[in-house]
Amino acid sequence: MDDLYFRSGEAARELGVTQGKIRALCASGAIRSKCSPGGHYYVPKDEVERLKQEGLPAAPHPLPQAKESREVTAPRRNRSEPELLAPPSEAAIDAADTVARLGYEVQALGLARQREEELDYFREREANEAAREAERQEQEWQRQSEAEAQAQRREWEDEWISYALNRVPHEAPREVETAVYNEILQTLSNLTPDRSEAVLRRVVEAAVEKALSPWRTQANRVQAINAALKSLPFDLQHKADFVEQKHEAMRLAAAAISQCPVTTPYALLVSTATQAIKPIVKAAEHARLCKQIAALAIVRGGTYEDFVEARELTADALSKVPIGCSRAQMERACDQALAPLEARIAERKRAEAHQVEEQRKRQNAEWRVAFQLGHVDQYLKDEFEYDEGYSGICERLEDARRLKEKIKPILISECISDESLDGEDIRDRIEQLVEKYI
Repeated sequence: MDDLYFRSGEAARELGVTQGKIRALCASGAIRSKCSPGGHYYVPKDEVERLKQEGLPAAPHPLPQAKESREVTAPRRNRSEPELLAPPSEAAIDAADTVARLGYEVQALGLARQREEELDYFREREANEAAREAERQEQEWQRQSEAEAQAQRREWEDEWISYALNRVPHEAPREVETAVYNEILQTLSNLTPDRSEAVLRRVVEAAVEKALSPWRTQANRVQAINAALKSLPFDLQHKADFVEQKHEAMRLAAAAISQCPVTTPYALLVSTATQAIKPIVKAAEHARLCKQIAALAIVRGGTYEDFVEARELTADALSKVPIGCSRAQMERACDQALAPLEARIAERKRAEAHQVEEQRKRQNAEWRVAFQLGHVDQYLKDEFEYDEGYSGICERLEDARRLKEKIKPILISECISDESLDGEDIRDRIEQLVEKYI
């Protein structure tokens, strides 16, 4: 284990003393150690284990310079003193011994005093170190106590915060939980855990209600607006064509409710919002009625173009009718707008009827004339075949064709003018025209 060493700081932590003390013991040689070229001490692991069992030795210190020990030497003979002429007497020897003994005793007392002074220095330093260690431990104990107290308070606060957050309705948005959290923290900062649970519960519930109050007020107002919007017609509530009108109704309802005090009852909020959107309801009802009347605006006998024009005229007339007027007033406005169009259609119908009648007369006349035109051939054959007649049948047929082309328009025109002409009349007229154009 000689190859394992602790640095001076690590050895101090292992032995529970300061690093300075370990360095002093290493510097004095009181414990085995090695010093690096950089001046760092390393203590073998087995030496640390031994010191754990036997304890730390006292560190020797050199005496201060002012307190150097005075070596006791034999008194030197003063060279100026005369030499003894005779050996000292027994009394003189005893006196000299007494003086020497007393001198050694004084010197011993001085060394003892110096020793006590040095021991007092070490005792004072150790006492100071012990006081500092006790102060550090006291501070550590206080820190741990404060940390434990803070942890206990946090746990106490977390319990009441959880209780408060569980009181938040599930339909409330997330930001409401933040408001409740902040309000509970503010409330708990003025309370201590030694309060009774009943008092704390009432205080916390009051704080929750205070934090929820703005959201509940806003929720009541939103609910009142939605309740008022239900009075809108179905089209405004559900059809995409009326999104702008619905948004305008919401804006009017919100503006009206914003003027109400915070303590306004819910029923009064609904009534206020409903009253505010009545213009939108009237306008929507007016538009619905206009659309219904416009759909019923039909011109009889008209074409598709007439139908489109009738819709445009009706829409234009209804757009000029004030909101809130009766259905009869709206229908009269539509009738007045459609009157010129109906007159034009009637005139066109009369013209078409006249044209149809003329066409019928012409077709009838053409049919009757065509049915009688064969009489031309017969009349030529009977009247002109032998009296300076035709040299042949081909000549007669060619003459009959020419006469038919000549007299056919005349006969048709006369039949159109006089529908009373019968077959005999037409044949007589054919004979007259043949005699005229032969």
